[in-house]
Amino acid sequence: MAKTGAVSTRYEAIPVQSSVWKHKYPSLNKIWENSPELPANNVMKNNVILGSSGTSQKSMKFSQEAIELGTIGPNFISKETEGKLYYYYYYY
Repeated sequence: MAKTGAVSTRYEAIPVQSSVWKHKYPSLNKIWENSPELPANNVMKNNVILGSSGTSQKSMKFSQEAIELGTIGPNFISKETEGKLYYYYYYY
């Protein structure tokens, strides 16, 4: 991925090579080596999702890359949007 645009400019402004940043965020200084356009290491869990068309993680429309490279679930999912809500607890 080319190092252009706002994301690259903002990233370059962060001192990711400093020892403090390397200690706290060890993979951040290698972000351009690891295909930053992919949703790797993203975490979507412990959320309340209301008004969903489905009641399971599998009914949600996550990309295959997000599923394979990240962590999705468990989340509370409900078709309800107001009133008495019934939550469903699913593991992906």
